[in-house]
Amino acid sequence: MRKSADTTTPGDGPTLAMRWSSFQRRYAPYIFISPFFILFLIFGLYPTFFSLYMSFQAWTPSDGWGRWKYVGLENYTFTLTDPMFLRSMWNTIWLGVFSGVPQHLIAIPLAFVIHMVLSRFKTFVTAVYFLPYITSTVAVALIFNTLFATHNGVINLVIAHLNTWPLLGALLPDEKINWFTSANIKYAIAVMVVWQFTGWNRLLSYTA
Repeated sequence: MRKSADTTTPGDGPTLAMRWSSFQRRYAPYIFISPFFILFLIFGLYPTFFSLYMSFQAWTPSDGWGRWKYVGLENYTFTLTDPMFLRSMWNTIWLGVFSGVPQHLIAIPLAFVIHMVLSRFKTFVTAVYFLPYITSTVAVALIFNTLFATHNGVINLVIAHLNTWPLLGALLPDEKINWFTSANIKYAIAVMVVWQFTGWNRLLSYTA
């Protein structure tokens, strides 16, 4: 009877198939997850540490690679004393409060209503509210640019119509609102963010 290639007799060493099986059990998991760590090292970890290193240097890309000069904390001092940076930080905090809080104030009751009252249609309603979240940001910007346009925007047209009502006329402005000025743009952006991300928070509120 012929002896199979995989069998061993007492005293024989492990066969090639056995060594390959042992190698797979020991190293295969690391090989399969290695692409993630390689990509993370190249596109995540390295840019982070390089940016941290460059924050202590003075350099512009037009100067060429490697032609940077160590300046210590000068970049941080300039940034923290720059009025534009402080203003952007304030705008970020303002937008986080006035667009983040309304999302949850709307999403939590909405999730309760859909789950308790509209349970038969919750899949369809959830998809409708989740649709803005997966909509392209460019498309969302174009839509809200049309809504908040100064002359022919839907918002200003509605305000102009409501201005003819006896009670609301005294509360609403007579002239068209320019929503793209520095004083009004924050409100327009907050409305857009609330509209786009309320469906996502509604989904989180339901699954929680």
